Amino acid sequence: MAGSEWGLHDALLQGIEVDWAAGELRLLVRIKVDEDQRLDRLARISITGLQYVIVDPPIYEDAVAKTLGKGLWIDDGPGNAPKREGHVPTTPEGCFAHWFFVTEWNSFIQFCGRHAEFEWLEAEPKAVRSPNLYWPGDEIPDPE
Repeated sequence: MAGSEWGLHDALLQGIEVDWAAGELRLLVRIKVDEDQRLDRLARISITGLQYVIVDPPIYEDAVAKTLGKGLWIDDGPGNAPKREGHVPTTPEGCFAHWFFVTEWNSFIQFCGRHAEFEWLEAEPKAVRSPNLYWPGDEIPDPE
């Protein structure tokens, strides 16, 4: 999975659509596209030949309410989620497994499929939705 040189690290998962009859998974993701993480761009990742999707429940009781209207802050990686290998089916021949770690939930979303397609849904990057992102050396404005 890739969309920028950082992959999906610090991306925002905006939506998941599963079509079991077609064996497809579609993910809408806002991906950071610059080094300072001030710009992002909406993409769709489509998984075909879907074998499974596993969504672990949020560990924190109010996690879902806190993410409404924002999206889920994720990191990702290939294969089974770390320390979760015994909790997922075996990856069939010709398929790949992948995981997202949902920061606000402190839990994982995992899936397995045969093919992945990536497409940008916005022509140009946009300013990130959080204007309160500061890096070392940035000047923090005084509150008014």
